[in-house]
Amino acid sequence: MHKFDDQASKILLKVLSHTIERLSMDPPTLDYPKSVDFFEKNAPSLITEAGNSIDKVFDQYKNTIEQSIISADSPRNLSFIPAAPTKASMIFDLVVSAGSLNGVSWQEASGVVWVENQVIRWIADLVGFPEDAGGCFVAGGTNGNLSSLVVAREEHRKKHKDHSKRLAIICSDQTHSSVKSTAKVMDCDVIVVPTNDSFQLTRESIENELKVNSEKYQNFEVFAIVATAGTTNLGVID
Repeated sequence: MHKFDDQASKILLKVLSHTIERLSMDPPTLDYPKSVDFFEKNAPSLITEAGNSIDKVFDQYKNTIEQSIISADSPRNLSFIPAAPTKASMIFDLVVSAGSLNGVSWQEASGVVWVENQVIRWIADLVGFPEDAGGCFVAGGTNGNLSSLVVAREEHRKKHKDHSKRLAIICSDQTHSSVKSTAKVMDCDVIVVPTNDSFQLTRESIENELKVNSEKYQNFEVFAIVATAGTTNLGVID
């Protein structure tokens, strides 16, 4: 199982062949989700005491599982979360996977952390962040929202020692749903501010919401405002 033997070589050749076939699709097929009845008939469990041949497992993936998803890179995918990775990045994922790396810290993967820091520095320069700006990459926007709001809360607590009021986050009615989920995890309240006619969150709308509902929010202490650089529904920038 952990040695590169004839079986592993056979698997690798199958994977490479299929990867080339999939990457060469122009355009990629859209496909669609299937029913539970379909999977019960065409994709019975392959978890058995005796195990299964690589041919059987791979055939089920290629002919059933892979064709039962919506391909995020298809030009016909006009909803949910799109994806536009370059062919080079998808190919290099094979290399990274083979490296068996764990990019948790400098001790486990100093080279990877070094590269990550270079890319973060490049992005920070693009948006005009100072020289001491830093961070790390996370798996997606939800984790990013959680990480950034936790940092904002901790920075707020350092500067404000009075914790008698409920901490709150301000966001718009177009903000991604993960912000509200994050607030639940952090035990914070959320002040949802209506957007303008262009579906944007503005300083004026925030000030108006806090003024009109001052009594409602009198026991809240705002520690973060979530401004969106491309909303989920319309791609609007606050």
